[in-house]
Amino acid sequence: MDVLDAIKNRRSIRNFSDREIEKDCIEQIIESAQWAPSACNKQAWKFIAITDNKIKESLVQNAGSLNLVKSAPLTVAVVYHKKINEYHDANIQSASAAIQNMLLYAHSIGLGSLWVCSYGDEKKISEILKIHKDYRMIAFVCIGYPNVKRKITPKRKKIDHIVSYNQFNFGDVYPSSYNLNNWSFKQAVTYWSDTIYASSPTPDVYMKGIVGKEVLQQVDTVVPILSENDKVLEVFPYAGSFGLNILKKKKLDYSILETDDKILKFFNERKEALNIKQDIKIKLVTDDLKIPMEDSFYDKVLLFERLNFFPEHEKIINEIFRVMKPNGTLILSFKNKFSFTYISHLLSGKGELSPYELLSIRYIKKLLKRFKITKMDGYSLTPITIAKKTFFKTFGRVIMIYCVKKQNE
Repeated sequence: MDVLDAIKNRRSIRNFSDREIEKDCIEQIIESAQWAPSACNKQAWKFIAITDNKIKESLVQNAGSLNLVKSAPLTVAVVYHKKINEYHDANIQSASAAIQNMLLYAHSIGLGSLWVCSYGDEKKISEILKIHKDYRMIAFVCIGYPNVKRKITPKRKKIDHIVSYNQFNFGDVYPSSYNLNNWSFKQAVTYWSDTIYASSPTPDVYMKGIVGKEVLQQVDTVVPILSENDKVLEVFPYAGSFGLNILKKKKLDYSILETDDKILKFFNERKEALNIKQDIKIKLVTDDLKIPMEDSFYDKVLLFERLNFFPEHEKIINEIFRVMKPNGTLILSFKNKFSFTYISHLLSGKGELSPYELLSIRYIKKLLKRFKITKMDGYSLTPITIAKKTFFKTFGRVIMIYCVKKQNE
């Protein structure tokens, strides 16, 4: 296999068959790793080939490692000597070069692989795998025979977007801010387009834990409100968690408005994975934030938790208002600023820098001044319980507001 072909066609695989990998094959993969460059040629890496299911189960149950660690026939723990080089970045770089060799060689012999950076609790992993105190975890590499079709290669950025000569000269650097007002709509679209394939478009993607429960609760609340005769528009569905689960329950005249072709591709791949046959009409928002549809067209518009991720809220709401029929219904949900989520954000440092901001009920009500609010629900008062139809719903992690378009506007 040509090297460049291997580089371009390798994909991260998250679904493996049960077929075992022979010991000779495992050692060939490790041999490919050791031919990578390392700082000062110290080659201070070690590779723990984990094939014992009990050990893999312990890593998942006791160290918080991903389920993929136990589902892959082979999981390799890559560790590096902590004291071999005073510049720890050099150790990470050396091990990373070895991992890339493993991924490419595995692909060249028909195996799938996944580089797992979020490996779990390092102390507990070290105890389970009996890792020497002078070595530290760098990553897991899950390897096996793919149980899925080879995915189409995701688009890459244009070369002129990622290279400059002699000096750092790029005009598209993301703002160093969580505040949506510091992001342009185009920057936010680019950011979320770049991150959509952080996970594969599987049926259960973005549906784990409390997030998945909240999605299904909102879906169960909305489905009875939607009629088969309604023209329904979902705005910015992203990964499709809400809309696709709605369409699993009811056949509808359904349209989506999205921001980007790459996000649409992910949406359609997930639709196929969920085996949803229903036609969905697709619209792309224009650069000036216009919905390419005539006035007063839709009976119902759905906007699930997307205002938290994009700026230009007034433009978005005004366009929704324009394309809605008089007395049409807008159902809007958002992550609530005045909830336990906000406290968690403050304590954890908010996580990865991204266009993401918690919003207040007061702010959303001000945005909806051209609508008549008819109902409000709150979900997940705490990480354990659900607050709905009580005084405490205003402190829910997620707020859902139902409103109608005023006829005299």
